[in-house]
Amino acid sequence: MERERLRYGPIIELTRPQNCLIAGASVLVGAAMAGWHSSFGTIVVATVAAMMITGAANALNDIFDVEKDRVNKPHRPLPSGRATRGEAAALSAILFALGLLGSAVVGFGAFLIAVGVSVALAGYAVSTALQGVLGNFIVSGATGMALVYGAIAGGGARAGLFPALFAFLITLGREAIKDAEDVEGDRPTGVRSLAIIAGPETAMRFAATVLLILVVLTPLPFVLGWYRLPYLVVVSILDLLLIVLAVAVVRVPSKAKLGRMSLLLKIGIVIGIVALFLGG
Repeated sequence: MERERLRYGPIIELTRPQNCLIAGASVLVGAAMAGWHSSFGTIVVATVAAMMITGAANALNDIFDVEKDRVNKPHRPLPSGRATRGEAAALSAILFALGLLGSAVVGFGAFLIAVGVSVALAGYAVSTALQGVLGNFIVSGATGMALVYGAIAGGGARAGLFPALFAFLITLGREAIKDAEDVEGDRPTGVRSLAIIAGPETAMRFAATVLLILVVLTPLPFVLGWYRLPYLVVVSILDLLLIVLAVAVVRVPSKAKLGRMSLLLKIGIVIGIVALFLGG
């Protein structure tokens, strides 16, 4: 039993389960914002399908990022030798297929989003030209579309639009910080990230600007009467975190500190999901 756990653990790790859980939670929030008008089964299928597509994209990305990860993330399953590229490829193909099949069951709109996101994330993984600055927007857009996807599954796409913008901005800021963290491994592979093209200082100023724009936007749904008071209370905690990070990041912290900031922003995404769920 222990041997089986050790064998399959790295394969599961390829999907980055925490990212899959965030994607699933985003779909549930989108469905909640739309009013849960679809059946329970439809929402469950949509949630699982989104998690599968996220896991598939992460596994595929790791296949093409092995050389970078030997420098930036040597602990990951492929550069550490705990899993093989063949295993990652098979996992990615199976999860993409199941995720798209599940999306087709949810409905045509959900299927179109799933196809678009899958193609974009696969292109991002495979092509160096789609990484860097453009890749930041691809990843951030895909993160935001999870909420629109969830809103469609819940009965109304429009309810997911502001949450999608919310997710897009916080992810875009985090991607810029991750780029600065990964400069050492990205430069030899030809990735044209903002941190490489214009320097870490510019990337950090960009990240800080994006996060502060989000801080300015977050109260608007409450002011306009779209969301209830619990949203404002919880999102204020997130805003405080974003302000602290925006101030700290412009000093171009060390690689280790950038890694911690990236983790804090991932926690911030969870706080945002809770705020939207409680207040919508």
